[in-house]
Amino acid sequence: MPRSVILRLLCLAAVAAPLAAGAQWLRAGQPDRLDVRRAVADHRDEQREQIRADEAMAGRRLTAAERAQLREQLRSEWAARNEATQTAESGPAVSSGGSGQPAGSGWRVFWPWASNSRQ
Repeated sequence: MPRSVILRLLCLAAVAAPLAAGAQWLRAGQPDRLDVRRAVADHRDEQREQIRADEAMAGRRLTAAERAQLREQLRSEWAARNEATQTAESGPAVSSGGSGQPAGSGWRVFWPWASNSRQ
């Protein structure tokens, strides 16, 4: 009986030892938390450097006042462009039927496809 107990313990040790070593081997193959954190930090540093390089290539950043001035300039240019477009469209107007309003006014200005083709 003691011989079978010793034999069982030896078999158990023979099976358990490689399994325990295998678990350590698998754990060694996985990246450590510190390694992952270092890799993430390195990647972020590379991204920051790339952004800095792109900004240096494009020029300096605008200040808040410069951005506001640029926005105002763009708004005034778009307003001038819209006014020029509206005055060109509202040029020679032909009267439409009996309403007394020019053809380019009223709700038809917003829906140009809704023409007065039934009259």
